[in-house]
Amino acid sequence: MSAGGIPAIVLGALLAAACASLAALDTSEIEKVARKAPPLGPPHGHIVNVNRVEQLYSAVNSSPGTTVLIADGHYYLPTFVRLQKNGITIRGASGDPSKVILDGSRCSEKELIWFEGGDDCMVADITLQNAPVHGFTIKGESDTQRTVIYNCRIRNVWERSIKGTAPKDNPEATRPAGGRIQYCVFIVDHRKTVNDYAGGDYIAGIDMMWLKDWVISDNVFVGIQGKNGVGRGAIFIWNNSEDVIAERNLIVDCDRGICFGNPSGGSLHMTRGIIRNNYIVAGGNTAIEVCRTKDTIVCNNTVYNAGKGYSVHFFQGAAGGRFINNLIQGRLVVDGGVENRNNVNAGLRNMVVNAIVGDLHLTAAAQTAIKKGIPLPEVTDDFDGHPRTGPPDIGADEFGSVARKAGEGEKGIGESTWELVARKLKAANEGPAPDALERHAAAIESARNLALAGDYAGAAAAVDKLIADEKDKDASAALGDIATGFRAVTAMKRWVIEGVGAGSRKTVWMDFMGAPVRAKLTAADDSGVGAKVLGEDIRVEWAKVSPARFHNMAKKYAATEDESIPEERSRLLGLYSVSMGIGSE
Repeated sequence: MSAGGIPAIVLGALLAAACASLAALDTSEIEKVARKAPPLGPPHGHIVNVNRVEQLYSAVNSSPGTTVLIADGHYYLPTFVRLQKNGITIRGASGDPSKVILDGSRCSEKELIWFEGGDDCMVADITLQNAPVHGFTIKGESDTQRTVIYNCRIRNVWERSIKGTAPKDNPEATRPAGGRIQYCVFIVDHRKTVNDYAGGDYIAGIDMMWLKDWVISDNVFVGIQGKNGVGRGAIFIWNNSEDVIAERNLIVDCDRGICFGNPSGGSLHMTRGIIRNNYIVAGGNTAIEVCRTKDTIVCNNTVYNAGKGYSVHFFQGAAGGRFINNLIQGRLVVDGGVENRNNVNAGLRNMVVNAIVGDLHLTAAAQTAIKKGIPLPEVTDDFDGHPRTGPPDIGADEFGSVARKAGEGEKGIGESTWELVARKLKAANEGPAPDALERHAAAIESARNLALAGDYAGAAAAVDKLIADEKDKDASAALGDIATGFRAVTAMKRWVIEGVGAGSRKTVWMDFMGAPVRAKLTAADDSGVGAKVLGEDIRVEWAKVSPARFHNMAKKYAATEDESIPEERSRLLGLYSVSMGIGSE
């Protein structure tokens, strides 16, 4: 049975706390299902500590690269905060987002934080709540790039928790690229009650457009509902977006879950999108909605739907679409032309652990799903980040899978080279003492600074000296791995920077720098402007790129047979292919 299209089984457990209009919805049991955010590395750059709201407004206007650490407390914002300079980071000082609350209930602008023109800005470890319109706004018209929102709690935002606006001038070059929204919790305590131009249904979690190379992962969304049960998606990406991944998200009792595309607007809304490894307990409308897309795959998701809405709906065109290895309960409609195979649509009540709180991990009763999946290159892990083994399972969970060992997996956001060294050493059973870690950290960081200053030979030599001086066998082995990768990375940077400076601008080179620099180089080619004027911009751009990204790109190009790739690059890629083997970002 359902009420207003919302599964009764979910209503009873989740909305009992919302019987009064201001009651806070208890999502603690739901949040236990999701992955926890790895802690950020130590703050870097110019650091400003604040404990008053007026200090926050001043601090974000400091020099580029400033990290603003907010002390625990409840802060009422009088107007929105604008991030307009490159590299500005706002973080809760304690790392616990529940202890740093930025509250919009007294805000004159009805929006709380704007990313407006500043590249490489991040907000992390805070709570943002009580916004009548938007929590975060990413101003697409301001050419803001590589935005990161990490480990934040966003509560009671009544239009869009995160809104991304469209670029205007030269949109292909200025579209928001390379961003991430990870390990955030989105909660709306009760159904929207006020009217808006959509009759009370203009509400969503993330609503963004013109994205390129974004990752939306490991987030929790609960109770995002319009007045009439037809709000937009918890994740709603549309209008000329490309290469967007939505993975390992937990969505419970929202009107719509993940929406790639908009039934209104332009003819193409998403190209090469990936929706994978998500848990969705459907609300009143649609769990996964795909429309007006091209070459988009929906794979290895688990959808529990006890209502009358769609579990999955492909419609209004999905050229090149694929729907594979999904485990669903409920209504399924897939347009002709979509590759639709190896999915299971069945009653899931006994096949999953506890749908009431969104725990869609498989039980032993899920025999129609366990080891019945088709291996896909797009799917190498599961909802928990555990590796897929043998024939994969259908759905988002790999039954019986275990976590990776300490030190394996993704490199943490904000983690510097030396922090990666420390983490690898700490993971060893007989690692060096803490004073050795500090010595290694200082040496690796010194080498990193030499590389950023352009002294690549000096940087590699510094790492080699550290290894020669180190007597500990385990430490030497770990540092040797790091050194190989470090030398490859610094050499590769030098090679590309010098190559561009010499006037060679192959597209394959530009890929290493990301969309913003690629666009600049393309513009330089078109206008005839010499590449030397871009030299400093390129050097700064490359200073930000982590070894993890190089590892990812190296794997991509290692299999390339493009004869335009010079021999020197092939040698460097080969060197990196046998280096430390860290995970890609």
